[in-house]
Amino acid sequence: MIRWKQAEKVIEEVAATYAKRNVMHLEKCDLSGRIIQTGKKPIFVRVKHKLPDFIGAWTKQHGRCVCIEVKSTIRPVLRVCEKSGLKISQIDALQWWYEAGAAVLVLWECGGRWRSLNMRQIKGRKGATIKRADSDAVNAGNGVLLDFERNLYGASLMP
Repeated sequence: MIRWKQAEKVIEEVAATYAKRNVMHLEKCDLSGRIIQTGKKPIFVRVKHKLPDFIGAWTKQHGRCVCIEVKSTIRPVLRVCEKSGLKISQIDALQWWYEAGAAVLVLWECGGRWRSLNMRQIKGRKGATIKRADSDAVNAGNGVLLDFERNLYGASLMP
């Protein structure tokens, strides 16, 4: 399994290749929060927001907004709940972006294999689990380690 931060690093590398080729430009969205000093030890308090792990513009699609959430699990199951896995608040935020016209994708690493989920595959799954068979494979191609642009085409279709 690739740890969560390592999975994001893979996406950053692919994003750099896409940017060089002028396919799309993606930026990592840092955690937003505040540091509160209470006594000797500072505490980082997260601030809720609607930003996914990566956001950018798909230049090959006339600058359409792209939103990507990255997940990594040991088991071939992605939980949909508020404590771990794909959080309900994340799904709600992705739905908000999707309804605004963005191409939305969840990239999921499991056991070294990458899968993708679009909003049609996620919607209505709150409180459930998503199995590897319920997602689409993300393959290497076009000289890229992960060619998730192919998966974005299917994800970008509006319902």
